Amino acid sequence: MLILLGCREEYEILHSSQTQTSLGEENTGNLKGFYLLNEGNMGSNKASLDYFDFATGIYHRNIYAEANPFIVKELGDVGNDIQIYGSKLYAVINVSNYIEVMEAKTAKHIGKIEIPNVRYIKFHNGKAYASSYVAPVKFDQNARVGYVAEIDTATLEVLRTVNVATSRRVSNRKQQDIRCQLGSICFPITTARYRLSIWRHLKKRRR
Repeated sequence: MLILLGCREEYEILHSSQTQTSLGEENTGNLKGFYLLNEGNMGSNKASLDYFDFATGIYHRNIYAEANPFIVKELGDVGNDIQIYGSKLYAVINVSNYIEVMEAKTAKHIGKIEIPNVRYIKFHNGKAYASSYVAPVKFDQNARVGYVAEIDTATLEVLRTVNVATSRRVSNRKQQDIRCQLGSICFPITTARYRLSIWRHLKKRRR
């Protein structure tokens, strides 16, 4: 029997690349820059995060690996949505089944929220609301319906889930996405017959 043991003594830092643009400090107001989440090809595990600095006009590519050298697989597979809420940056990584939570100022890892086939995220009153296809990314007529997950943004814990698809399955999946929000109302849109389900999340009570 042969047993091999090994360890990595130090993390290899993958540095971001930078491009100087002609833009900078023009009509930005209180905005300092923006993050761009790159989807990457499905199955390639190449979702990445870029940042554009309004003050300097410098576009920074692939900053996540540099900010978090200890994260072995980096962001993961298929970046689908990105939002800032409070001091945190949330990146929805669809096929890797989780939401990466980072510091908004530095993109450093804070934690992650595991939700299967997660799609989009919205926020209201200290809570995050993430839509999930739930079923694996494949054709399955018998896949369970999708849901919206309510998340505590302080603890990053999933508090509850609510199934929102209601029509009979007529396509490859009966699922939904949160594509818009008005005040305290989420609007999950089901892919089966493209029906719109209205979910007043402030009226729902945990059971």
